[in-house]
Amino acid sequence: MRNILVTALLFSGTILTAQTEVTPILAQGLVTKAVKEATATKRKALIAFHASWCSWCKRLEAVLDRPEVKSVIDRYFVVQWLTVNEKGEKKILENPGSDKLLAEWTNGVSSGIPFYVLLDSSEKLITSSIQSVKPSEKPENIGFPGKEEERKAFIAFLKTGAPNMSASDEMAIIGGFEAVMVK
Repeated sequence: MRNILVTALLFSGTILTAQTEVTPILAQGLVTKAVKEATATKRKALIAFHASWCSWCKRLEAVLDRPEVKSVIDRYFVVQWLTVNEKGEKKILENPGSDKLLAEWTNGVSSGIPFYVLLDSSEKLITSSIQSVKPSEKPENIGFPGKEEERKAFIAFLKTGAPNMSASDEMAIIGGFEAVMVK
């Protein structure tokens, strides 16, 4: 009986300590898949960069996941999140190649995250979240559009890929940001 108990404990210890190897999906593959889906459904690909530690990224995700916002965004865009800038044991969460895409699409501008772009059917950059929030200011990453002028710049960013977006669609998105900001 003792041998059975020892064997059972050893076996259960092996199960408890066994590590599951996570293989992240290559960033370029996710981008290509999003662009193909967007093209097939006559939408644009919205590629967004985030990280597990980024509170502003989590807020943006929360806004885009709100039902009233998601229905609008999904009508015009296929959204694909890429994980980048992870540290330590979380590095495994990164989509390999996301750092290169981020560097390419920021064109050397220090951007931070969240950072997002719109791509056309040939994976060419239409626009990015590096925008002039005020006409007199140099372009910088909108990131999480917490201020009114940033939300206006975010809507302008979206309308670059969805020029037929209605005023009620815009208001639904603005309302989503305002709801998250209140929390």
